[in-house]
Amino acid sequence: VVSLIRGEARFVGKPGDVLSLLPVGGDVRGITTQGLEYPLRDETLPFGPARGISNVLTEPVAQVRVREGLLLAIQHHS
Repeated sequence: VVSLIRGEARFVGKPGDVLSLLPVGGDVRGITTQGLEYPLRDETLPFGPARGISNVLTEPVAQVRVREGLLLAIQHHS
């Protein structure tokens, strides 16, 4: 499942599903996640190096909030 995040999004799946977050068109600031193995807390993902690849759901619902910018989210159901 591929989607764009501006503001907030929820991802429904099962623990073990993979979620990758990639900045689109520039740095993305103020990213906070819940329900993921590697949480982000008001952090920045810079455009370019892929730091947000292959995170893993730890709960049936994961949340991603973005304060500024646009994220491409790719969810792979296991």
